[in-house]
Amino acid sequence: MEISDEQRSMTQQVDDIHDFLSAHYRPALMDAMNRGETFTHIDFRDLAKYHIDIANQLIEEPADIIPLFQNALNQFDFEVDYKNFHFRFLNLPKSQKAVIRDLRSDDLEKLLFLEGVVRQKSDVRPRAVSAKFECPKCSHEVELKQNDDKLQMPSRCNAPGCGYKGKFKVIETILVDCQGMVLEELSTDLEGGQQPKRLKILLKEDLVSPITDNKTNPGTNVRIGGILTKIEKKGKDGGKLTSYDYIFEGNVVESLSEDHSDIKISKKEEDEILQLAANPEIVKKLVEATAPGIYGHDIVKEAILMQFLGGVQKQRNDGVKNRGDMHVLLIGDPGSGKSQLL
Repeated sequence: MEISDEQRSMTQQVDDIHDFLSAHYRPALMDAMNRGETFTHIDFRDLAKYHIDIANQLIEEPADIIPLFQNALNQFDFEVDYKNFHFRFLNLPKSQKAVIRDLRSDDLEKLLFLEGVVRQKSDVRPRAVSAKFECPKCSHEVELKQNDDKLQMPSRCNAPGCGYKGKFKVIETILVDCQGMVLEELSTDLEGGQQPKRLKILLKEDLVSPITDNKTNPGTNVRIGGILTKIEKKGKDGGKLTSYDYIFEGNVVESLSEDHSDIKISKKEEDEILQLAANPEIVKKLVEATAPGIYGHDIVKEAILMQFLGGVQKQRNDGVKNRGDMHVLLIGDPGSGKSQLL
């Protein structure tokens, strides 16, 4: 059987991606799989240095190139199941930064990133991303990708000589965990009296894990990379309209605020922390290091320090729980340093 130029090109791309992953990300892939994770982060700058053509295609045709990264895993000898493994792309070029109000049809199906504040977030629920149907006339199976809120049926059977148009039997649906979000433009990106625009975001699978979920709480500033797609709008009579809505399918989510889960402590830093903890004067040292530009107020600084560190929740014998956190109220004359201390 003769191989087409398109197939030959695709095979070469998979080989190039495998070589790239072997050279730069083999240890990271092994580490992720050994920990049972289903994703790894890829720095776009590494890919651009290694193979600029594939990097450019990833920007322009992400829906075609990202599956090739998953195909490249088949060439590794990892003794784990990586069928549902995902690649998350960080550090996209600044040219791919999009502003919600400026999104146009030319941006569809391209790899972009947005920055904004999370305004709404739904619960995590299973959603069908693909479904298989059986033709009642010839028993041929048809697989259809699902992008709408309602299950989309095939319009006709694609088996040779059949062409059945009617109701198909659902024989299998592939479900994944999904979550919807509403992202709003940052106030710092607005000019004059502009009102912030909003966009629907769809997150799936590992992007809705408990760790990521804490980074996307309403009010959090985030950077989301992904693909802008369109969804059909329907009229009141159920018919399809000629206009479409945008939805942004996330590939990676980054918090623009510092998150304690992202802090990595080296062995040297751990030793220094333990050494400080053993010092009987540690509280005094921390108080002196709190707002050192303001003289005195040691008791106030210690109270703020205790609030900053937090306490431990306690449960009394009668079942009543005492919260571990505390509140501090500062009262004083103007110019005494209250705001600077806080």
